[in-house]
Amino acid sequence: MIGNQRAAYFLWGLIALAGDACAHEFWIEPSAYQVQPDQWIPLRLRIGQNFSGEYFPRSSGLIRDFIVEGPEGTSQVRGFEGADPAGYILPVSSGLYIVGYQSLPYSSEVEAATFERYLIEEGLESIALIRQREGTVGQPAMEHFSRSAKALLQVGTEEFRVSTQPMNLRIELLPDLKGFPLRTGERITVQLFYEGEPLVGSLVSAFSKKNPLAKQMTRTDNEGRVTFRLNDSGPWQVKSVHMLPGDGTVDWESFWASLTFEVQRE
Repeated sequence: MIGNQRAAYFLWGLIALAGDACAHEFWIEPSAYQVQPDQWIPLRLRIGQNFSGEYFPRSSGLIRDFIVEGPEGTSQVRGFEGADPAGYILPVSSGLYIVGYQSLPYSSEVEAATFERYLIEEGLESIALIRQREGTVGQPAMEHFSRSAKALLQVGTEEFRVSTQPMNLRIELLPDLKGFPLRTGERITVQLFYEGEPLVGSLVSAFSKKNPLAKQMTRTDNEGRVTFRLNDSGPWQVKSVHMLPGDGTVDWESFWASLTFEVQRE
């Protein structure tokens, strides 16, 4: 019975990972963004839109990296196969902890109208132009998805200065933090990297769980940076999608990045 349940979870995970391209977000949702040392933190993976969606159980066959960085260094996020939450961490020191997840790629065919809407909503006009030139508008697209997600967690109650470094995910959003925790009214600058290099001209969106439809959207500058104003308290998500022509076995390769954190009221 347990084996059947795990198999069902695994299949559901595959379906969720490929998903409908209308599910524009994949993110890490910790049980809390601020905890005390020596407190277990369950980590859930979610796929959906506007901070609402399905829970994504742990599937080792789809994980390239699932790590946490903190004052003690870097370690693997442990969990149980086929389970939700997908992982657990036990921070033992006060400070900033960053969880990073990188999926292995998975292919899915996306219906034409859905794919074309997805390109517009994610600011991928360059891909839409390629489809126009190739005469493939109106045709479904075979897409290779890779998804990465990061979450910032505060352990302890004191404020602290902090610097962050890339986690060597395939694609990732790196926050430029002057201090932590973040508070309403502040601005946050985030840099978007793909394979270690800044991405220029990519659309990046930021929104709060409190007002997910009030998205702030801007394109990265020549150093891959964008800046947003944190005008709501509570959980926030920053996200972006990068797309490249496929390798011949698929039409397109897409790389999804997200960053979640909590903003405290000033």
